[in-house]
Amino acid sequence: MKKTLTILLFSISIFFFLFACTEDEPIIKKNIVLINGRTVNISEGILVSQGKLSSQEKAGYSFRLILFTSGIKFSSTGDLLGRGDVIIFELYSSTSSELTTGTYKFDPYKNQDANSFDYGEFILGYSLTDWMCEAYDYIKDGTITIKKTSNTYEIKIDCIVMSDGKLTGYYKGAPTFYNWTTRKMPQ
Repeated sequence: MKKTLTILLFSISIFFFLFACTEDEPIIKKNIVLINGRTVNISEGILVSQGKLSSQEKAGYSFRLILFTSGIKFSSTGDLLGRGDVIIFELYSSTSSELTTGTYKFDPYKNQDANSFDYGEFILGYSLTDWMCEAYDYIKDGTITIKKTSNTYEIKIDCIVMSDGKLTGYYKGAPTFYNWTTRKMPQ
C-alpha cells in the first residue's frame, strides 16, 4: 500500500510538472521607468529636434527626449508645467529627421557623436510653480536602445546615476515631435 501510494504521488507530481509548466507568459511591456527602485509611470513623450550643435564633421544631430508622468504638460515654448516626474535625455542621431535605430552610449566627454548621449537627468515630484522637487539626479553612464517603426519608438533605458543608483525603463509610443532647429531649447 505504501509503495502504491508513493508511485501514485510521484506520477501525479510528474503529470503536473509536465503539463503545468507551459511556455512563459509573454512579458507585458509598459511605459515605466524605475529610478532607484521607485516606479514612474510614463504617460507622454516629447522629441525635440535641435539640429547640429557642433561644426565637427562627425557630430550628430541633437534630439532632446523628454518623458513625463500625467501631471506634467509641455508648452510650445519649452516649459514643463504642472507637477509630476520628468526624465530628460540629450541624444545625437546620424540623421536630422529622427532618432535612428541603434544603441546610444553615454559620452561623458560630450563629443556629440552619432549614436551617443551626453546628458540625462530625472526630476521626481517636479513643480514649476514653486521650483521644488522631491529628488533629482544626473546620468553618469549607460545605454539607451532605440527601435523605430514608422512613427513609433521603442526605447529601452539602462543607466547609472551620479549617486550610483539605477535608472532603467521602457517606453513605446509616438512622442510628440517638435522641430526647433532654428531656435534653441531652453536649458
